[in-house]
Amino acid sequence: MKNEYKKLTVKDLLAQKDNLKSKKSETKEFYVKSLDATITVNKPDRQLCIDSIEKPEKEGDIFLVYNSIIEPNFKDTELHKEFGCVEPM
Repeated sequence: MKNEYKKLTVKDLLAQKDNLKSKKSETKEFYVKSLDATITVNKPDRQLCIDSIEKPEKEGDIFLVYNSIIEPNFKDTELHKEFGCVEPM
């Protein structure tokens, strides 16, 4: 049985470079009513989803949210200090 798919080449990848790069980081704004403000969420990549699934149920959800929200930056050490977070997630 012959493979019917085209073999990918470096030239093909270079031709699609801009398109591939733009797909890497997809963000969306969400309004949070309780804060009366928006947050910016980055579309999680496949590995982040797999990592979150492999964690216990609630911990996986928290891990996914913590690593997907990019603004405000939940990883900011000043934020952790002000809220007294020893373990940010």
